[in-house]
Amino acid sequence: MNSNIKSTEPSPKEGSDAFEKLAREIARRDALEHFEFLPHNSKLYRVEKSWKTSIIKDDPKVREVGSLLEFERAVCDSNINIIFIPSTALISDDGIIRVCQRNAVGKTILKEENDD
Repeated sequence: MNSNIKSTEPSPKEGSDAFEKLAREIARRDALEHFEFLPHNSKLYRVEKSWKTSIIKDDPKVREVGSLLEFERAVCDSNINIIFIPSTALISDDGIIRVCQRNAVGKTILKEENDD
């Protein structure tokens, strides 16, 4: 076989990266169908705990927070646009609203909810 001929098949790493990117896009699209407006043009999306939330929280563009203090820091960080609140976080809807009222920046907030 001629060693100058290159294979057109993606490497396993490239295939894995492409799959992860596609899975993140599918999960994000599903999660972003319905939202509630919050103060200063932030949007709250309630997402059911599933494989999709696992993919969303592992997305490098998403900041996962576990407390109200971490949430406020993420809201104030201009490099963060998407914030993920897992179902285990002790962050109430009232706390989310108060933080959004104090900080005049629009963020996309994904709040994971158990299927109860």
